[in-house]
Order: sequence, then C-alpha cells, then structure tokens
Amino acid sequence: MAVFELQSCSDQELVFLLKKGDIRALEAIYDRYWFPLYRRAYNLINDEEGAKDVVQELMIALWDNIKAREIDDLKAYLFQALKYQAFMLLRKRYTRQQHLDRMRELLETVDLTTEQTVDLREAETLVQKAVKTLPERCREVFELSRYQHLSDQQIAEKMQISIKTVENQKTKALKLMKKVLKDFMVILLLMGDF
Repeated sequence: MAVFELQSCSDQELVFLLKKGDIRALEAIYDRYWFPLYRRAYNLINDEEGAKDVVQELMIALWDNIKAREIDDLKAYLFQALKYQAFMLLRKRYTRQQHLDRMRELLETVDLTTEQTVDLREAETLVQKAVKTLPERCREVFELSRYQHLSDQQIAEKMQISIKTVENQKTKALKLMKKVLKDFMVILLLMGDF
C-alpha cells in the first residue's frame, strides 16, 4: 500500500501498521495530523519554529515508543503527548534561561577586569555553540545533567537508556566540549561538577 492509500485507513488501522514497523503508516499519521498538531503547539508556545520542533519530536517519539504504548484513540493520544512535548520545550528554555541568568549574575557580582569580563562572555557564547554541536543524544544527556540537574539514574529513566549509556554520553560530551572550548575551560568550572 502506498502512503496515499493509507490515508483512507482508520486511526486504529494506522496504529496497527505502525506497531508492525510500517514507516508509511507514520507518514500517513503525519500527513493527517501535522497541521492541527502544529496549530495547537503554536497556541501553546507561541513560536513557529518551536511548534514545528514539538510536532517533529512528537512524531519521532511515536515511532520510537509505539510498541510500548497501548493507543485506543490516536487523536487524543497525539494531542495529549503534544502538551507534554510543548511543556518539555518550555521547561528546557526556562532552565537554559536560568543558567544564562546565573552566568550574568556572576559577571555582575565578581569584580573582574574588562578583559576577564569579555573572556567570560566569549566563553559563555562558546559553551552555547559547543552544546549545539553535540550529537543529539549526547546533547540531550548533557542538558539534562547540566541544566536540569538530573542524576544519571533519572536521565536513564527519562530517556529509556541504560545508566552506562548515560555515563558514556556524558564522557563523550565532556571530551567534545573540552576540544571545542580549549582556552575557556574555566567556564566548565563555573558551571559546577559535570
């Protein structure tokens, strides 16, 4: 069956096919629900790109977790999961903003020379850029550890991975961050223990 033929399938049939690993069923669900999900996400977070990201993450999560889920009402499930994804995005932004605010407070409270202040601001910018260059899973582990202060056990449960994988991803993130930041390792000390 082609994707366009799957459009005539019911939601229950699409979920059944999705559980069998049929990627075309995911494409059909995406086509059917993308715009209403996007519109709802936009209303929740008031950000066009963020809304697109939320819907994309939702579809990835649906594909990754379909076998572990019992979905009776696909539409209700998608809109409920969308709320969760939107909340997580807003939480991530809030946590990141808290970290940046902490850095700014440090800059304001410490009596630094102009050169040191410029170095710290440059280091802050480099950290943000370095985090963006990390591979997706590695970045997510890093952000959950650094910005949300979750333990390895909490990260493993949240991401549905082993604690060993969390430890490996943290080690990988630290190595990549050290490589990118070279001369600005002081910023990692200011961020606390990794």
